[in-house]
Amino acid sequence: MWHRGWLWSLAILLLAALSAESSQTLTGKEKSVVFLSPEFVLGPGSVVNRYYQNVNLPRGHIALKNFNAEVVDEARLPVPLQETYLHHWVIERYYQRKGVEAPEYSSIKEARNPEFITVRNSGICQNEIPDGYEEKWLLNIHAIDTRGMEDRLGCTECRCDLYNVTKDEYGDPLSSDYKGGLRCCYDKTQCRIKNGFERRQEKPLREIYSEVG
Repeated sequence: MWHRGWLWSLAILLLAALSAESSQTLTGKEKSVVFLSPEFVLGPGSVVNRYYQNVNLPRGHIALKNFNAEVVDEARLPVPLQETYLHHWVIERYYQRKGVEAPEYSSIKEARNPEFITVRNSGICQNEIPDGYEEKWLLNIHAIDTRGMEDRLGCTECRCDLYNVTKDEYGDPLSSDYKGGLRCCYDKTQCRIKNGFERRQEKPLREIYSEVG
């Protein structure tokens, strides 16, 4: 049994160009900001696929030029790829009706709730928030702990046999021709690791973050 974790998070470097009154004219100076995600805990072979609502990213009329992200430990030092594979990360803006609570650790899209509106980029500057709503940001992190894996490549490719998965996260059976993909490596799934690897680890669980900027 694991008693201690490694705390990791995702660090995302955000390069934002602040725009003036016209969406076609940029004034002022570019600014880069780094944000730290909430912590998430991983053990050898484990998976986290979390949706964090209302993350602390800039709001208002701004132009975003670039996003970067990496996994860091509690000292904000980068975590090597041979220990954690960042499968994907997503930043998305949305509108939430005032006074409504967002679903914990689930996607706004999955909720399919009219209380939430995903903001699309149609090529026109989106600067009007619907009445009764407020602007927010969502962060989705999908990371796989690659320590001690029996087949590291197969685990990062989410092969279903290595995860011993026959149903997706909603309980729907997987078809016989579905050999691998996101439906097999969802949140809290476990990929096969080498026999005895956990017992050799001083800190089998790890607490980490995502740094976004």
